[in-house]
Amino acid sequence: MHPSSTHSHFNTLSHRSITELRFLIATEPSRLMREFKPSIVLTHAPNDPTNVDHANVSEMVMQARSFAAAPGYGDDVITPPNIYFFEPHQPEQSDFKADLFLNITDYWSLKTQAFRAIESQQGVWDYYERVALQRGAQAGRRAAQAILYAEAFQRAFPCVVNNFE
Repeated sequence: MHPSSTHSHFNTLSHRSITELRFLIATEPSRLMREFKPSIVLTHAPNDPTNVDHANVSEMVMQARSFAAAPGYGDDVITPPNIYFFEPHQPEQSDFKADLFLNITDYWSLKTQAFRAIESQQGVWDYYERVALQRGAQAGRRAAQAILYAEAFQRAFPCVVNNFE
């Protein structure tokens, strides 16, 4: 390939702004949010240096939420869903701070089956089981019940309450 043809190709790419590309990527998830009107959306944490694709998905979800809740991006405007980031594989490197524990004890066997069916995750299952047990212990200390398995989440936005419970 001639160097000038490569240079020309990159010049063509540079005419598309990052904003336009983000809009194109977030259009379908935004449409789905408008259609289904979820009250919550679970996604990857925004800072995950070992899995850049996870951080990109998180950014796309946040952008889609903004488009779904703003006039001018579709036929209707929705109440923006609450966004919860699930715990990344290495939370200490991802600035993840759990502020919600979800008791998954009743669903543990189902999660185990689903997880074991994902070929790319076979090498990390034991780690995730230990994390779920640890999060269960932490959640159990904060709850009025024993919790064996739990998952940790971080809210993207503050919650709104009418009173403290």
